[in-house]
Amino acid sequence: MSQPNLEHLQSKTIEIRLKIGKIRDNMAVLHNVGAQIEKIDQQILNLIEQRVALWQEAVEEDPEALTAEHDAEAILFWVSEAEHRGFDEAGAERVGKAVISLCRKMGES
Repeated sequence: MSQPNLEHLQSKTIEIRLKIGKIRDNMAVLHNVGAQIEKIDQQILNLIEQRVALWQEAVEEDPEALTAEHDAEAILFWVSEAEHRGFDEAGAERVGKAVISLCRKMGES
């Protein structure tokens, strides 16, 4: 193999190793971000679990305590907070309704 071809191959090898290094760095960052997101998801689920428990406690004390009016106020809170935080209001409304629905379903079981 001639000298210029060997230098070219060495240069390409270094270039490929640098690219592999960047890919590994990106994968490590993505893994770290994924772990952080999973931790937040776990916290969200823990909060929902707490909300369900409080909802069940309230209903046990007074079955009429949490009415459709209460649900509407809670959803309005979700939408208002979403607007204040710059979130999608329709999406926040759907999340609020889903959380309330989950509380009701868990309370029935």
